[in-house]
Amino acid sequence: MESGLISVDRWRNGSQAYFLTHMHSDHTRGLSGGWSQGPLYCSRTTASLFPSRFPGFDLSLLRVVPLFSWTSLSLRSPSSGSTVRLHLMAIDAHHCPGSIMFLFRGDFGCFLYTGDFRWDSDASDEARTTLVAAIDEFPVDILYLDNTYCNPIYSFPSRQVAVQLVADIIASHPSHDIIIAVDSLGKEDLLVHVSRILNIKIWVWPERLRTMHLLGFQDIFTTDTSLTRVRAVPRYSFSIQTLEGLNTMCPTIGIMPSGLPWVKRPFKGDDKLSGSFLTASMKNETVSAKKELEAAAVHKFHDYMYSVHYSDHSCYEEIGEFIKLVKPKSMKGIVVSSSSYVDPLYYFGRICGANQPPQVLLMRPDIAEEFRAVRIKSYSASDKTRMLAKEKRWKRDSHSSLKRNKKRAQLCVSKIPRSSFQITSQVCRRWRSFLRSQHFAAVRKLTGTVEEFLCVLMESECGRDVYWEVFDASGNKLGQIPPVPGPLKRGFGVAVLDGGKIVFFGGYTEVEGSGINSTTVSASADVYEFDPANNSWRKLAGMNIPRYNFAFAEVNGLLYVIRGYSTDTYSLSNAEVYNPKTNQWSLMHCPNRPVWRGFAFAFSSKLYAVGNGSRFIDIYDPKTQTWEELNSEQSVSVYSYTVVRNKVYFMDRNMPGRLGVFDPEENSWSSVFVPPREGGFWVRLGVWNNKVLLFSRVCGHETLMYDLDKEKGSKWRVCDQIKPSASQLASVLINF
Repeated sequence: MESGLISVDRWRNGSQAYFLTHMHSDHTRGLSGGWSQGPLYCSRTTASLFPSRFPGFDLSLLRVVPLFSWTSLSLRSPSSGSTVRLHLMAIDAHHCPGSIMFLFRGDFGCFLYTGDFRWDSDASDEARTTLVAAIDEFPVDILYLDNTYCNPIYSFPSRQVAVQLVADIIASHPSHDIIIAVDSLGKEDLLVHVSRILNIKIWVWPERLRTMHLLGFQDIFTTDTSLTRVRAVPRYSFSIQTLEGLNTMCPTIGIMPSGLPWVKRPFKGDDKLSGSFLTASMKNETVSAKKELEAAAVHKFHDYMYSVHYSDHSCYEEIGEFIKLVKPKSMKGIVVSSSSYVDPLYYFGRICGANQPPQVLLMRPDIAEEFRAVRIKSYSASDKTRMLAKEKRWKRDSHSSLKRNKKRAQLCVSKIPRSSFQITSQVCRRWRSFLRSQHFAAVRKLTGTVEEFLCVLMESECGRDVYWEVFDASGNKLGQIPPVPGPLKRGFGVAVLDGGKIVFFGGYTEVEGSGINSTTVSASADVYEFDPANNSWRKLAGMNIPRYNFAFAEVNGLLYVIRGYSTDTYSLSNAEVYNPKTNQWSLMHCPNRPVWRGFAFAFSSKLYAVGNGSRFIDIYDPKTQTWEELNSEQSVSVYSYTVVRNKVYFMDRNMPGRLGVFDPEENSWSSVFVPPREGGFWVRLGVWNNKVLLFSRVCGHETLMYDLDKEKGSKWRVCDQIKPSASQLASVLINF
């Protein structure tokens, strides 16, 4: 094919069309939010990840390629200027969500570019059938192959078998916490199947949870550590030192799912490849029996750590089967950065054309002295002598010992509940400094130790003082956080972004103390963010239009603000969206409805906007950037609401003494009776520990709680733990 026509997983200027096989970082190096070289072709799933991975990316450049059908493009030859007709087909690569192979054909011949792929027994019949039919009609001239494990030493079971092995390890440690190392994308099938086999939820960090929601996994994953003992953590945070520190607090094991081997000895340049690398549990001879392969797929190389041969790349045997199926005339390896680069023609050249001689084996010159996988060294039984010698050196090295003890102490302190911080800070100055540092928040996030806090914004009886009170998961009042900068506002919005940062935005002030309908109302576009890590507010980029009494909601990490009023009580018919990664607000269209305030919430990664006085619900899909209209057949007048377990609970002026309930999945409305309040009435709703809270307007009165898990007739009870000292204006939950 002539150069200057297309590029696959390469993002430099000079091509007319660009193709992305999947969203892993080693294939997107060179892409950015400002990239604009030309149209970019990818799968629908990959396209849905662009807004979160590359904020600011021009989504109009994306072209979604359907699976298993031919698509045609017209390009222009850079040399002759004539039209070049390109036909392409996307085939599921079974590597990670959205990964695809590209089959190109035209006057230049037929090329197959696999990208990263796994061609095992789990590969769909549709992918096999479609590929076979296509190459029967159009034989492949060149195969661009994922040669990551193109070596006979790499042999591991199917992912289905590996998943069961991981589940067996977890089940055999019922009293242990479990840490599984994963990347920011990939191994979703492993986590989902483990969750289903063991009937458990799995903890993931907030950014990973947003990705899971984008991929359609709504109920399996959580950021609440109290709901599960199994945590999926970033691969970079997975180490023996971390596990040793965690085991000082509770029994913990780590599982590293990877196709990489654990090396027995350093590689030397004059060694033969077949004898240089050995997995920690495999022998030189070929392992053919299924049971032996499964046994070799699990290796406990440390007291706290297991390695399971789970890979999203094809192993040597699967690569061979794939090449036999495709029967290309020639092929090239696309992986050039692995520790042992092998030209696939070295082993499989005989399968190509009869005149194609086997190529030499290419070894990368920059191989490290000792092969390491994700920076974790092998600690097998045969290395006992080396381990003992190294342990003696560690003991002699007092400096290293102090550093390790410091890390372990930090891990221990990070697990202490915040209600005990005052006592803990009195132990020593070093602990006190650590508790007040931003590094402390990073350590807690790394170990999955986050707590849920209820932050209640309150107003004194005279209306002059506004302040926040903070309660922990047990209802203990921890104190106050600093007030929001600037003058007192009404009609504002309060949301939580990134799991633990409070965002206060918009609202109005009464310049001369007149009522809301007067011309002295001044709307605000100011936005402030509270970071609990440093206990302070900072000003963010302001909204494009000052507004108040608007609806708002967080969807997939973005903050949406809908309609509202501007200065001089001017009714707005637009919306804005805030991206915290870029600190930018963008105006967006929304349906124009004559409604007053209303509310908004997120469901199934979509924005639902409900206007008071309207029976229509406006639904915005961020993936397609389109609005649709849902006739809910009920008009509401909501003044307070909260969302618990994907249902909206609200207070309606038209339903005194009732708590309204809206189920977006069923598009159904219902209500429940609310016990009366002597000497006052319920004025605000909140959520705490997955329970609905009703705050009283009367200062100092108890809070009512609606427990969804209780039997009918006993769901309501007084919440003695949460008792704000003033009238409640708003409440939010943060994880920190």
